[in-house]
Amino acid sequence: MQRNRNSATIGIITANTHDEHTSSLIIELCSAFQRNHYHVQIFTHLSNLQYVDDSDMGEMKFERFIPYAELSALILISNTIINDQYLESIRSHAAAENVPVFSLLRELDGCFNIVYDTQNAMDELLTHIIEIHHAKKINLIAGNDNLSFTQMMLDRFHDVLSEHGLTVDEDRISINNTDTHAIRKSVKNFLSSSLPLPDAVICMDNNTA
Repeated sequence: MQRNRNSATIGIITANTHDEHTSSLIIELCSAFQRNHYHVQIFTHLSNLQYVDDSDMGEMKFERFIPYAELSALILISNTIINDQYLESIRSHAAAENVPVFSLLRELDGCFNIVYDTQNAMDELLTHIIEIHHAKKINLIAGNDNLSFTQMMLDRFHDVLSEHGLTVDEDRISINNTDTHAIRKSVKNFLSSSLPLPDAVICMDNNTA
């Protein structure tokens, strides 16, 4: 199908729209596009598509309804969707229609990637709470351990604490916090642990925060 070259519509694909950071990002994107006379179509998932259960399989079928040929560009808020195979399918279908795809907040092959310098941010945050606030017992709430981003942040957490002569207690690290229920459970486990209360709790990303 040949793309409508006169189209002025940008698609946004996301999940986790109930999250304050994600919803704020979408609002800002829509405002910017509308100021520049673009229409916006938002395609949102209830799930981050991690488990690929019956519900996720049903949600992924909605991809067939994305009007690639009518889009000027497609934006993936890809830190909200964990299923890389699904995102690659979207990217390849968009590429077949010569639609540029932008990945926000997570790097994906074949996309124009727009990401934060999260590694330095983690280093600076940890250094600040250790050197300025003298924190020694630091807990970490991390996201999905299948993501390279999560592993990079875990590595930086270990490295920065070691550089400051602090021992990393693995019982103070909680991973695979992919939804609100898991995050609340992690916080309750920290508070009920036999370990002394932490001096600080670090959330790895906006979703866990």
